[in-house]
Amino acid sequence: MAYLRMYARSYVFSCAMAPHTAAGILKVIELHEKDRSNLAKLWENTCYMQIRLREAGLDTGATASQVIPVIVGNDRRLRKISRYIYDRELYTGVVTYPAVSGKRTRLRLSISSNYTVEQMDTCINIIREAFREM
Repeated sequence: MAYLRMYARSYVFSCAMAPHTAAGILKVIELHEKDRSNLAKLWENTCYMQIRLREAGLDTGATASQVIPVIVGNDRRLRKISRYIYDRELYTGVVTYPAVSGKRTRLRLSISSNYTVEQMDTCINIIREAFREM
């Protein structure tokens, strides 16, 4: 299994960007150049999430972007936590070995300027419950 994880095609990061991804990025840049008001809201939401996750006792690493890791620690627990929160209709990315150390596996939260405080609080509560249960 370890061999497959390391050498399976889905784990090899060697492909060109998909055209629809490039088009999406160009559109975001175009919109940002027209109206930068969402940027302040994005950082407000990012700071709110980082503070609240840390207050909940969760390790968010030393991120300096709107992508917030929530360190889990091992792959088995990460899978259980990921399933727990998915079953509660919250989707997060997961980052496993070999992208990170096997002892630093994590959830990957991408914060948006469109999130409300209520949505972020719901997210935090679900993740906190998952860490308690698993």
